Amino acid sequence: KGYQVAVEAGRIPAPTTAADGRTVFRTGALAKPLDFFAYLVADRPGAYKDSTVTANVLGRNVSVTVRGWTDDAAWAQRVRRLLGSGLPALSERIGLPWPDYDKPLVVTEAVSRSTGGYAGIFDPSAGEVAIAYYADDFVVLHEAAHTWFNGSILADRWSNEAFASYYAELAAADIKTKVTTDRLTAELQKSKVPLNAWGPVGTLEVPQEDYAYAAALVLAREIAKRAGERGLRDVWGDAAERISAYQPSSGGEEIVGGPVDWRGLLDLLEERAGTSFDDLWRAWVARPEDLPLLDARIGARERYDAFVNTVDGWHVPLSIRDSMRAWRFDQAMTLMQGADSVLTLRKRVEDAATDAGLTPPKTLRDAFEDDDGFEDALAEGGAELEAIERYTDAVAQRPAETTPIMALGLIGQTPDVQLAAARDAFARGDLAASAEASDHAAASWLDAEPSGQRRAFSIVAIIVALLFILTLIVVSFRRRRRRWYQATRIEP
Repeated sequence: KGYQVAVEAGRIPAPTTAADGRTVFRTGALAKPLDFFAYLVADRPGAYKDSTVTANVLGRNVSVTVRGWTDDAAWAQRVRRLLGSGLPALSERIGLPWPDYDKPLVVTEAVSRSTGGYAGIFDPSAGEVAIAYYADDFVVLHEAAHTWFNGSILADRWSNEAFASYYAELAAADIKTKVTTDRLTAELQKSKVPLNAWGPVGTLEVPQEDYAYAAALVLAREIAKRAGERGLRDVWGDAAERISAYQPSSGGEEIVGGPVDWRGLLDLLEERAGTSFDDLWRAWVARPEDLPLLDARIGARERYDAFVNTVDGWHVPLSIRDSMRAWRFDQAMTLMQGADSVLTLRKRVEDAATDAGLTPPKTLRDAFEDDDGFEDALAEGGAELEAIERYTDAVAQRPAETTPIMALGLIGQTPDVQLAAARDAFARGDLAASAEASDHAAASWLDAEPSGQRRAFSIVAIIVALLFILTLIVVSFRRRRRRWYQATRIEP
């Protein structure tokens, strides 16, 4: 009385209740009686006692509730001991702080019926870990490692299980606890499946599930050998902060959404460790349909690495980096081809500007790095070349020697000041103002001699006119003087 009973396998009809209150299961006639067997599992809910264990996780005291059966004090004592020393060891190895769960973490003693047939199961949404009463120390540490590897930083089941097992193994050694891990036996190898095919609970047959657990641990060990402890910590730190691979080439941290899947994990590992993990992904992770993506990735990454060097100090455009992150390699290759046209144009602009003594503005770089394609960058580069050409044409109009006539024509004109204004405007990206100032300078020099000639003619004309007027004045004065002299002369 007070116990719950469940049928865990087979097709036994629904039970009936006898007159004395007993629950009766009947199979009916058995065609092969010797092939039949049955067992019943029952548990009594509510018979729990709570206790607390406090562990220091990277400088933070964390309390975990251990909920064990009232008649199994040994289980609770063992779990508290493992968590008290295991959680600090795990956090030191993983390098991540304690996750902020909505509820305090509870570790509950359970039977296999309440753990889905597993020795342990972690529910991060509820902040609860169910660990079977018979689970060994490795299972307890494995579930403790799921505190971090619970789907929040890694998306795939295999990667979460792989590194929960890997760090449980390391933590056990750190706290001097001997554990038995999953072994990849020859028998399990017969049930081999790509780890990317390892989906939610119940999607694989039991032998394949057993293979996946063992194979994931072997893979985690191989990954750790290449990445190193520091490299793995860097990967987990990036994953937790949502920092992906393919960051801006000139520095910075771009944030992306969601946990890291098998593709992003491969990218982060290779970026942080500086070595290839492609062979491990092909041998352990990839399904047949994933292999073409891995093939395309090789060529795309080679092209991308060369492209980063070509960019030379600029950021790789976000559209290209997003395509590489999403493994849209055909799109990335097309975008890089378009970007190459801009980089070729940049070289022409830089060379022409250097020859002209101009400082290229940052507007071409801004247009290249934005996320709206390269048409605006190509237009900007073309406009800069035109502005440089107009400046160069203006400089070419400056006379090697200024004649007096030209100097006369330049009175009130300031072509050198206009050229300085053109240089300043070009450097700040105001191409229209630069071109206008250059044109004004060129026009001033082109018109200097004709304008000087016109002014010289005008001056001569004015002088002639003044001389003529002066002559008239002198003649008039002389006539007046003669008349006065004649009028005032005395006759003898």
